Amino acid sequence: MKVLAFSCMHLPYQSKHAFAFLKTMQRLHDPDVVVCLGDLIDASTPSVHAHNPDMPSAGDELIQTKKAIKKLYKIFPEMTITMGNHDNRYLRHAFTAGIPSDVIKTYNDILGVGSGWQFVEETYIDNCRYLHGTGCSKAHLNAFSSGVSHIQGHLHSQFSVEYRATKYNRVFGATVGCLVDNKALAFIYGKPFRWKPILGCGIITDGRTCELIPMEL
Repeated sequence: MKVLAFSCMHLPYQSKHAFAFLKTMQRLHDPDVVVCLGDLIDASTPSVHAHNPDMPSAGDELIQTKKAIKKLYKIFPEMTITMGNHDNRYLRHAFTAGIPSDVIKTYNDILGVGSGWQFVEETYIDNCRYLHGTGCSKAHLNAFSSGVSHIQGHLHSQFSVEYRATKYNRVFGATVGCLVDNKALAFIYGKPFRWKPILGCGIITDGRTCELIPMEL
């Protein structure tokens, strides 16, 4: 079993090379399963944080997002998405407004994708836990404390895999970076940060090894 895992595209503010990179990874590694580790979309406007007035409105941003989604859907018509903090923004606002879940569209309907995309909180494949990582410890700490390998996203500037073994088992924790356009207005907050986003993905084989592949810039 081979899994292609990537995170944090923040559509429509993805790297202009992101789709070509993912196509190449699909061709070279022929994964059995594809997992997006959350923050598939940015949803910058419906946020509790201050909104940059030079960015698109919520409606225009969603139109741009759906155009980008169509490109990704052509590459991966079947994919599991573990919900990230940005993905959940629409639902959080609906919850705050007191809107019952029965009248809220699914993300498949909102984004115009088929049932081949499954939106979940987390998923387990070959005894590895795949999740976004909002509010969690770092991937290697989660793996070492639980005895289960963890593959996470969320932290744009972290791109690492660390293993640890006991007498009975070996686990790893991996953080797979992101696929954003760091110059987009959505990420202007990170301009003064010392550490910048690392673009890439991970290939997990049989739940035993993880190879991190950085995008050549």
